[in-house]
Amino acid sequence: MFEHSTISLGLTDMILFVVALLCTVILLFLTVWRPSRYDPQKGGTTVTVLVLGDIGRSPRMQYHTLSLLSSGAAVTLIGYLDSPVLPSLKAIPRDRLTVHALTATTPFLTSLPAQYPFLFPIFAPLKAIQQALTLFVALLYHRRSSKYIIVQNPPAIPVLAIAIIVGWLRNSKLVIDWHNLGYSLLALRFPGRGESHPLVRIARFYEYSLARFAHAHLAVTDALAKHLVRHAGLTKPHLPLVLHDRPADLFQPYFQPSHTQGSPSRFDFLKSLDCTASHASSLCAAPPQRTRLLVSPTSWTPDEDFHTLLDALLSYNDLAAANNPTLPTLLTVITGRGPLLPSFLRTLDALNAEGRLTRTPITTAFLPAGDYARLLAAADLGVSLHTSSSGLDLPMKVLDMFGAGCPVAGFSGFEAWGELVREGVNGVGFGSSEGLTGILVRLFARGGKGVGEGERGEFEGIGEGVLVERERERTEYEKIKEGVLLEGKRRWDGEWDSVAKDVFFR
Repeated sequence: MFEHSTISLGLTDMILFVVALLCTVILLFLTVWRPSRYDPQKGGTTVTVLVLGDIGRSPRMQYHTLSLLSSGAAVTLIGYLDSPVLPSLKAIPRDRLTVHALTATTPFLTSLPAQYPFLFPIFAPLKAIQQALTLFVALLYHRRSSKYIIVQNPPAIPVLAIAIIVGWLRNSKLVIDWHNLGYSLLALRFPGRGESHPLVRIARFYEYSLARFAHAHLAVTDALAKHLVRHAGLTKPHLPLVLHDRPADLFQPYFQPSHTQGSPSRFDFLKSLDCTASHASSLCAAPPQRTRLLVSPTSWTPDEDFHTLLDALLSYNDLAAANNPTLPTLLTVITGRGPLLPSFLRTLDALNAEGRLTRTPITTAFLPAGDYARLLAAADLGVSLHTSSSGLDLPMKVLDMFGAGCPVAGFSGFEAWGELVREGVNGVGFGSSEGLTGILVRLFARGGKGVGEGERGEFEGIGEGVLVERERERTEYEKIKEGVLLEGKRRWDGEWDSVAKDVFFR
């Protein structure tokens, strides 16, 4: 008689089996379809720009692409094509620029963990495996062999591992452009545990360890560069170079008297947008009746605090509605797309139904790049809600505001904020909703100057002491406006040429 036995596989065994099977498939695939390698004898600089995200919503990587192209490189741009790319990229001939769209991740791998957060530890590895296979195929067979691969980090998983392996197989050098720390974003998914969660600790080890395999590093802030040296163990000749974000030429102060390029009037432009059309007349009225325009660009992600803006606007609405003639109406346009937008819209509908935003109406929009740039130029104030998961990165949107000549108010409670904004010179910072409410009152009470205004408004019914105080506050807005216009003259092309060009052309 033969005895029957059963084999019991635990979770660890199953994971090891899947990994072994995956490695076997990849090795067999590479044996049959061997990819070409970069040959330095052929000359010329070829670069692959990799974004594991929506290219259209990754302005810095698009700017890298344009700078590389203008310097003479041939570029392959790889990422998701969910949003339109910059118009200037569309005009590049295909022999200079090849754009490859990544296959989208299976929807349920993203939607289910978003709906049921407890499923994230199960579905995240499955999503990473699918992304890894997609990246392998794209980097090995859907691009020309490149001298360099530049990747956006985060996300680090699985990008860094795949880029290192492909770089070895195809003789390409890896350049990491550090926008933030991937593990710090992962920590936001585990409130209460944060960086102490086992998955976050594994991600941190993975990110720091693989960083040492890169040929070069670029970092968005000096604080982030120093952190990488201390914690990732980066040493010469691989010390990170600080490449600060700067606005691209797309962002201009279109509606300032000093701007001479042909463009529609501010009224005509605001009338053409769905998000501002019904308010165009009041937005262009003479003070003190004029409505002020606030724009808050966002990706609708957990590292942006929407409640701070909403609470500040509710408080301002209560002040303005209490028969206070010195406070103008504020229209806020929140631009962008992302996972937290639907829940915000539900909250907004409820507040509107209760009549709590009569003096601070809020609209949302997702605009083409050109309209977005002009909307910032038309705004009286830009609001950044970026809180920084690591404290070491800076919001690109603030640089867009500088380029468009739009004064900035932003959350300032993180280390790197001072590298970008000088308090009272080119912007103002806040750490709470009360702080933001105070800024709105301080800058806009009694109709202080805004976009396109060339004269002071008339003010009545105000005491002498308050008049002196308001004069000082109104001057603060004018000073910040001047500082922003000056800061906006520093552009991406000059910054890239002085810092990053030698990484690829030496």
